[in-house]
Amino acid sequence: MVRTRLYLVRHADVENPNKVLYGHLDGFQLSALGRAQAAAIGDQLASEDLTRIVSSPLARAVETARLINEKLARPAVLETDPELREAEFSRYLQGLPYWQVPLRRPLWFVHKARRGWSQAMSRSISLAAGCLRSFGGSHVSIPERRWPS
Repeated sequence: MVRTRLYLVRHADVENPNKVLYGHLDGFQLSALGRAQAAAIGDQLASEDLTRIVSSPLARAVETARLINEKLARPAVLETDPELREAEFSRYLQGLPYWQVPLRRPLWFVHKARRGWSQAMSRSISLAAGCLRSFGGSHVSIPERRWPS
């Protein structure tokens, strides 16, 4: 039996000095802490013989994947998949400072419950199953951010 190992990795810490919910917004790179976190994950996975790293096309996930890949004994194939983008309900909140959410989006929890969690879970399960089918017998890392903090 061919064994496949799938690692799910959240993107590392993001530079966000204004403490806004960045969701699908571009331009949010990793912070110094985030770069160190991604490198540490790469160190942990260095001997795992990863063959592919699949990430969201968002800059923070691509940077996390690249930094992990740089630490591997043998570089993996880097791929992006738009299905790994932030959960859709984040568009409703993106660009707002955290503290303004209850004031400017008082029904955010209704929106989240209706559209976000079930879609996010379905997409995550579908993507993981697809990776397992496509990359059978290999080790795959998926830096993503599917669930909000």
